[in-house]
Amino acid sequence: MSEMEPLESGRLPQRISMAVLQPLPMQPIAVTIVQAAKLIGTNDKQIRRAIYARELPAVRLGKSYSIAIADLTKWFERKKKFV
Repeated sequence: MSEMEPLESGRLPQRISMAVLQPLPMQPIAVTIVQAAKLIGTNDKQIRRAIYARELPAVRLGKSYSIAIADLTKWFERKKKFV
């Protein structure tokens, strides 16, 4: 089978292993305020204060906020250095 030949429906080339086709575990890229607080071991008021003070970036989705895991990690690392 050449690289340019179309595949028949439902057939895979033999060189593709089934491990490649397994679904990857889903990892969230963002969390809610309550989830963020649980992740770093604090309460939701502390997270809200950081958002309102513009120390922690967040996205408002309707009535709730969504915080990127990467931003939460950076904010936590900055806070950790002051202790």
